[in-house]
Amino acid sequence: MPDVFPFPVVDSHVHFWDQERLDYPWLRTVPAIAGPHLPENYWKEADEVPVAQIVFVEAGCAPTLALQESDWVLALAAEDPRIAAIVAQVSIDAAEETGRQLKILAARPLVRGVRHIIQGATDPDFCLRPAFVDGVRRLTDLDFSFDLCIHHSQLDSVIGLVDQCPGVRFILDHVGKPGIRDHVREPWKNHLQELAARPHVWCKVSGLMTEADARNWKVNDFRPYLAEAMATFGADRLIFGSDWPVCHLAGSLKDWIAILRSAFNEATPHALAKIFGENARTCYRFRPGA
Repeated sequence: MPDVFPFPVVDSHVHFWDQERLDYPWLRTVPAIAGPHLPENYWKEADEVPVAQIVFVEAGCAPTLALQESDWVLALAAEDPRIAAIVAQVSIDAAEETGRQLKILAARPLVRGVRHIIQGATDPDFCLRPAFVDGVRRLTDLDFSFDLCIHHSQLDSVIGLVDQCPGVRFILDHVGKPGIRDHVREPWKNHLQELAARPHVWCKVSGLMTEADARNWKVNDFRPYLAEAMATFGADRLIFGSDWPVCHLAGSLKDWIAILRSAFNEATPHALAKIFGENARTCYRFRPGA
């Protein structure tokens, strides 16, 4: 992989927050990153990487404030056109309220997908409940994608969700959060292969540093997981994301770039251009010329 990317990079997984503006309850448990994280902070850190555009992914604010969060990010994007797409938070299993939220989001420029976090659910079949499945199916007519934020133990049920929603583009965040810290690969590997057999599923190579030993990870810890992601999804359906600033719990944006450079060292320039830019533009339906 070249020292300098010969193509514009798209970071498909960036969060912003400012707790003086909106409440993010989960940040109370991670004070190290609880302070404001805004576009100017991201661009300062990304200075040595030619990131041309980013996708903002909802950052876990209190659900009652979700629409306010997307409004705030739209205002940020009006000042910074490098914010090219938004994945908004929505309560996907709330029946009429789901429809109301989606109708509002559909009228907002830059919203290209939604996310309802699954990983914290105690019921292993949470995403297979009829209300959840029905909510995800609503995305088909809007051409909204659905980001899957899950723990690897939930992959089996997610396959069932994906099969019931053939008209929806799914993006698996963080390669399904495999058990890197404990060097566990099964049944994650088999489930990933099964999920990748569904052509309407994409996979983000993102968020893995925080799944490893945050203080003592080594580049080699990630190689088998990234190799499996490449082998199953291929360069046409892998999407680069930094998970900034959550990545700061285990490293930096530059650290993650270095890990990916090493893991994908044998990939062709054409494949790298897809993973680090083109696939995000396609999957999140960037506007022509954006």
